[in-house]
Amino acid sequence: MPQRLNLTALLVDEYDTALSFFVQKLGFELREDTALTDDKRWVVVAPHGTENGLLLARLVGDRQREAIGDQSGGRVFLILKQTILPVTTSLTRSRASVLSKRLAMNHMARWRSSKTSTETDGI
Repeated sequence: MPQRLNLTALLVDEYDTALSFFVQKLGFELREDTALTDDKRWVVVAPHGTENGLLLARLVGDRQREAIGDQSGGRVFLILKQTILPVTTSLTRSRASVLSKRLAMNHMARWRSSKTSTETDGI
């Protein structure tokens, strides 16, 4: 039987702040938001059209608070791939969308295409 990863748990400070970021700024879809207890929820977000998602897990305690932003020990943790067709129109629109939302990024991935690398230079 084939196996696949379904959800990746991601520690967050607060559910609603994380939801705002993933849904409103990155454009992810909210797949589930179920209250489990008075202070614990099962919150799943994912990019549109994907099978996998992120389980947003609200931190509990100082140890988990210290792990926020360093959940992979300083390594790259999650990579979001966006298919861009056609390159010139979608690339400009996608880049403008990201920049207009003023997303803080530690590293901005260089956009690549099968067309030419010169179309992505300077991004």
